[in-house]
Amino acid sequence: MKYWEKLKDPRWQKLRLKVMERDGWKCMACDNTDKTLQVHHLKYSDSGNPWDSKTEDLVCVCGNCHDVISRYDLTTDEVKILQKNVLADKFLHAYVKIKREKQKYKGDHNDGIILKTLLAVINSDGLYR
Repeated sequence: MKYWEKLKDPRWQKLRLKVMERDGWKCMACDNTDKTLQVHHLKYSDSGNPWDSKTEDLVCVCGNCHDVISRYDLTTDEVKILQKNVLADKFLHAYVKIKREKQKYKGDHNDGIILKTLLAVINSDGLYR
């Protein structure tokens, strides 16, 4: 059975609803309650079946945050930090430092490294409050 087919299983549907209820029917990264919610696996079960996951290994997120978390291997807390700071004027300061850091990679980098560097700059400079 393909993984996407497993997501239709009633055992997974029951577990994901339990996680969404636990998390207050909101995205744990951006606190949005209006967007379609999904459940992100922080850790997959050894069986490969989504319904075998422990609830503590699952988190409720919106589709946008789920994409960012999955694509760049970020945590919900890291997404919160980025959202609070990228929208702030402090971003420019962090961006300049990242551009310098990016030059060290001489083109051999990916967006995940850039985002992780941004988080490190934000935290080290005390920009995140």
